[in-house]
Amino acid sequence: MSQEALRFDEASHTYWLGDRKLISVTTVLREARLFEYGNLGMAADRGTAIHTVTELDDAGALDTSKIVNPLLGPLEGWRKFKQDSKIEVLGVEEAIYHPIYLYAGKCDRRIRWKGKEGVIDIKSGVRAPWHGLQSMAYAKCYPRPMTRFCLYLGSDGTYKLEEHDDPSDWDVFRAALTVANWKRRNGTVKV
Repeated sequence: MSQEALRFDEASHTYWLGDRKLISVTTVLREARLFEYGNLGMAADRGTAIHTVTELDDAGALDTSKIVNPLLGPLEGWRKFKQDSKIEVLGVEEAIYHPIYLYAGKCDRRIRWKGKEGVIDIKSGVRAPWHGLQSMAYAKCYPRPMTRFCLYLGSDGTYKLEEHDDPSDWDVFRAALTVANWKRRNGTVKV
């Protein structure tokens, strides 16, 4: 199956491969109880807004006069990171899937840095252990080795890049996928 066959439905935030609905990376982690969204409300909205402004900035389509103050710091952090690291952005918000394990997600950034291709997940919150699992799941959707990172953007214009290099992240993610799929087959979660 080719990557082109994947469809993302923005309204329902679902991924489809032909007529088959695929489970998302974050849904796998949530349903396996490796993290809780809880009632994020405004925090989730802020994260989505940060993704949007960094995406528009990368495309050269951002009108900074329309940016509200809470987004200026993370945007500045993103810009500083790109300037300091000299990364080459190869892909932005790419909808991807794993052709064998049949899960999907959106890779925030596919990059080239220091001669290697990799994935970066942009975060506006604090570091969490499951972030490495998430970056591994995205990296494994590509048919070649990828380095993996999370970039934490502070509201004060700072950033912190964390590399994920634990190979066991793949084993843990696949175990989480097995648990999530089992729960779905046995009706212990609402689909």
